[in-house]
Amino acid sequence: MLICHTEPRSTRVHHTQAPDPRGAYASRFCAVHVSDPSSNPPSDSPTNSPEATRNLSKNSASLRRPRLPSISASARPPSSPATRKQGMAGAAVAVTAARKRAAPDGPCPAAPGGDRKRPKYNFGSIYDYQKLGVLGKGTYGVVVRARHRATGETVAVKWVRATRGGREDALRAAYREAGCLAACRGAPSVLQIRDVATDAATGDLFLITELVAGRTLRDRLNLAGAFPEPRARAAMRQLLRGAAAVHATGTLHRDIKPENVLVGPGGALKICDFGMATPARPPYPEDPCSVGTLWYLAPEQLRGSRWYDAAVDVWALGCVMFELLAGEPLFVDVETDEDLLMEVLHLGHQIDSRGVAAFKGLPPDLSQAAGEVLCGLLCVDEDKRLTAAEALEHRWFTDEDAQSPEPGDA
Repeated sequence: MLICHTEPRSTRVHHTQAPDPRGAYASRFCAVHVSDPSSNPPSDSPTNSPEATRNLSKNSASLRRPRLPSISASARPPSSPATRKQGMAGAAVAVTAARKRAAPDGPCPAAPGGDRKRPKYNFGSIYDYQKLGVLGKGTYGVVVRARHRATGETVAVKWVRATRGGREDALRAAYREAGCLAACRGAPSVLQIRDVATDAATGDLFLITELVAGRTLRDRLNLAGAFPEPRARAAMRQLLRGAAAVHATGTLHRDIKPENVLVGPGGALKICDFGMATPARPPYPEDPCSVGTLWYLAPEQLRGSRWYDAAVDVWALGCVMFELLAGEPLFVDVETDEDLLMEVLHLGHQIDSRGVAAFKGLPPDLSQAAGEVLCGLLCVDEDKRLTAAEALEHRWFTDEDAQSPEPGDA
């Protein structure tokens, strides 16, 4: 059974006002084309005189027109002033349609003669699912186990109530989470979204995802402690593949930690809880409270940078890798951003001078290749930090027989 936990006190719950991801489910486009009869000159206007027409034709001859595809004489339709006028009108309509832009969040202008409103989003109904039990509680709602009445599939349902305090923040976060999950459909080691449903009577929103029957990676670490290096490598390979796929969609997770990794049958890992994810591009809004969980925040986030990118997820994965190998978090007994930044900068200087020996608590027989990956993921300089895709190309993953320990690795 999937066990869900509330966020620890170190979790920072703040969402940037990113572009609304609800367009992953519906988009609205509006175009209004008005033809002003007053713009057409009268028949006795000077512009319609024979002399003006000859001058206009003479001046237009010098203009270079784009070459159009040739049409054989047999396939060419009869030409007349009326058909040429219709062709020009059709071209104008095509240009107008090509320049359509997404409508703002306000109401869309109604089409002439149409008073019926279209539905804003095409959501499913929560009454298509039968509730089976409560799995846990998250930041903005309850997670329940349910069964689809038609297919019989058992799923997890994140229930976001629209009647509680902070309704706009909760719904905005749910829309953004749904959009990010939809963008990551098919990505390896990422929780898959099935549907988005609503209750028309209450306005509550429901995110329907696959159900992973297992514990979180945090539960696994608390029960069994550190992973042997081969198992840690297998886990990191899955997590890095998932992160690389997420980043390829232009999405940042921003809260990767053992609590947000589900462990399924056979040790299959799934990155979950995209509640802090964003498809937006920097700069992000200034705020004294960083997005994410304190112990896993990257140095650039701790400095208050508004221009961070996917490297923040890679740093968090480095913290997870250390925890897999050592059995405990990399940074403990730290409660403020300022204290953690001092610890991070000190660790960076130690890595530069001592390499992997800067880390305390690692197994003494850790391979040199594993130490190289760990130092690459936890590079304080984000420009030199490995990407998820680059880390997967390292010999620790490509050459699994290179396991000989080196002196001074721990």
